[in-house]
Amino acid sequence: MDLSLQILSIFFSFIYGMFIYFSLNLYKKIKISQKINIIFQIIFCFTHVILFYLLLYKLNFGILNYYEFIFILLGIIFCKEFYYTTKKD
Repeated sequence: MDLSLQILSIFFSFIYGMFIYFSLNLYKKIKISQKINIIFQIIFCFTHVILFYLLLYKLNFGILNYYEFIFILLGIIFCKEFYYTTKKD
């Protein structure tokens, strides 16, 4: 994998981490009973894993590196800290 493809994969992982956090916030706002909630959590996780891998497969033929997971976490942290914090004066 060449350098430009690695940088594109890193950028994609960062953006996907932000997408995960955004969709998790939407998921938390939905009121669901406890029994059904477990099923939806499993579906939510599988959907994100499959979607990430399919998009990554289109991008770089599905090559997973450890730094892509690090940038997913950084995307989640970035989205949490800069977009979903409340400012108190």
